[in-house]
Amino acid sequence: MELKDYFLILDIGNSKLKAAIYSNNEEIEVFSIKTGSISKIFFNKILKKFKVKKCFIGSVVPNATIQVKNILKSFNLYIKEIKPKDFINVLDLNKINEKINKIGVDLLGFSYFLKNKWKKSIGFCFGTFSFSIFMNNGALNGAIIFPHIKDGINSLFKNAALIDAFNLNNYDHSFIDFGKNTYESIISGANHFYIGSLVNFINYFYLKNKTVNYCITGGDKTRVTMLKKIISNKKIKINVIDNAVIKGYAKLILTF
Repeated sequence: MELKDYFLILDIGNSKLKAAIYSNNEEIEVFSIKTGSISKIFFNKILKKFKVKKCFIGSVVPNATIQVKNILKSFNLYIKEIKPKDFINVLDLNKINEKINKIGVDLLGFSYFLKNKWKKSIGFCFGTFSFSIFMNNGALNGAIIFPHIKDGINSLFKNAALIDAFNLNNYDHSFIDFGKNTYESIISGANHFYIGSLVNFINYFYLKNKTVNYCITGGDKTRVTMLKKIISNKKIKINVIDNAVIKGYAKLILTF
């Protein structure tokens, strides 16, 4: 499919919806909103600025997808939801022991982006459920799904009598020292959890198969900058690419 006009690609995640405007397969502008705050006003601002005729939706949140579709119908757009089965003919999934409809469409979109970018690579996607994937010669070799540390912290707030809850959304992602109070101590532990996990799996897979291209999408730039400083092996390339999942969807749309 050749797309010369403006079109809209939506990536609906558990925490955030991203809306990207594309033209001639080039990303023009990206908007975002919390998934729980989706409204017609959000889309109205975008569609007033860009004359969009088509919208493509990749989602892992069925209820939010229904809500978005109902809103977009009032704008008279062509709407297509991207499904896992759409990737069958563009990705080698022979090594995956899972039914295609059980695989997250965001994971497949990220995989397709990596396939088009490098011959061999490992990707890491920060999200409500962070995951890593290994791509080799167009084949998805497997995935790692990381537990979400916020669940553990929320449990700590609930069960530890001396620890008061605080907002985790805007904390200092650069702090990794010993804390002088409870807040600093928990934040340092969270940062070490994320960065340590990344360093461990990067070093492990480099030693195992000499993969040097690592792609990180989503997440906080400060944390990623720290990761780059910690990785001392100069052969390992840490590539930070915003909205890689949407970029994968954009590549897929051209095959429709």
